[in-house]
Amino acid sequence: MRVRPEPTDGHVVIGEIGRPHGVVGEVRAYPTGPTLRGLAAGAAIHARLRAGGSRSLTLQSAREGHDALILRFDQATTREALADLVGAVLEIPAEQLPSIDDPDEFYVRDLIGCAVVLSPSGRSLGTVVQVHEGAANDSLSVRGDDDIVVLVPFTHDAIVGFDLQRRQMAVREDLFGGADA
Repeated sequence: MRVRPEPTDGHVVIGEIGRPHGVVGEVRAYPTGPTLRGLAAGAAIHARLRAGGSRSLTLQSAREGHDALILRFDQATTREALADLVGAVLEIPAEQLPSIDDPDEFYVRDLIGCAVVLSPSGRSLGTVVQVHEGAANDSLSVRGDDDIVVLVPFTHDAIVGFDLQRRQMAVREDLFGGADA
């Protein structure tokens, strides 16, 4: 099971701008998932600046670099203009996200707020409040009614049921010390 970055203010984070590349108006960018790589020339991108504020950018071109994507924007064509963008978070409106065809992949926004119950008893564990990306697997922070937060591995072994329409998932009860926990 994998998750994709979560939206902020109706936007979804798709990457971050690194330092300028060369002297012809290109910049390194580090994608947070596959969306940035899939954008075509002319795509509108929202840049949330590190120093505050934001800019609207239009993608002119994108190509693979050695360790990052190399992007060029219509609005920033010189190395100096790109310096202001270093560290900016790149976002697109959530409605422009591609649909996910893999049944084991979810957007973070689909998981935040989901009710988590223990299976088989059906007792409430709490609500998903955060998703943490991990090397082996992602994990979910679940806050209970008592304000205690527990981490739940986001794996097929731990999550035994998931109903996206009802915004509820079931977790193996024995992960928390058995039925008497």
